[in-house]
Amino acid sequence: MHDHLDQHLQDPLDRALAGLGAPPPDDGCLRTAVLAAQARTDGGLLLTAAEAEALEARATEDPQWWVPAARLHATASPERRRQARSALARQALPYVYPGEIHPLMVHLLAAGDRVLPALHIDWTRKLTKWVSALIAMDLAHLGLWFWPILDSMASDSMARPMTRLAKRGRGPAGAMGLAVAYCHNIGIPGDLLLEQCGPEDRLLSALAWESTSATKRSA
Repeated sequence: MHDHLDQHLQDPLDRALAGLGAPPPDDGCLRTAVLAAQARTDGGLLLTAAEAEALEARATEDPQWWVPAARLHATASPERRRQARSALARQALPYVYPGEIHPLMVHLLAAGDRVLPALHIDWTRKLTKWVSALIAMDLAHLGLWFWPILDSMASDSMARPMTRLAKRGRGPAGAMGLAVAYCHNIGIPGDLLLEQCGPEDRLLSALAWESTSATKRSA
């Protein structure tokens, strides 16, 4: 796959994300800034805490990029992880209007894999059910927001939100494939979602299936 991508990918940002070249310079576009930072991080070159803080501050007003920017910030900064841990330990869930992203949700998606295992299971279930309202938005953006924290969430609390997705329809190409990948990762049947998958969805879900299987084999 690496050799195939090397022959066909032309865009510098796509090549950087595939590990085939250096990330492009900041062109003033938030998408470029976040994805270039992701490529750097994937390559082992973490942002400085100051760079990561500035990136998240820049992305706060854009729901599509706030979550991945916060994730990069939490990866680079122990202080950002401490903030998330403190916020998630308060055991108070605010009301969030449909379609909105609350800062507490961002804390959870940014550092949940580091914080949730230390919390009481009942509180983890409540947090999982509460933040699952963002799954539809995640799929619409093909953001993979939940992917890094799935193993730390209470998977039984995600069954109903995933079932609702099957009744809403496909969404953009790849969305149902990502949903099937989520189901596979947490052990929830995704047959109804799989029935709605097109070619792009099936390719994405197959890639995710193989990646999680390979990770488990290596472990």
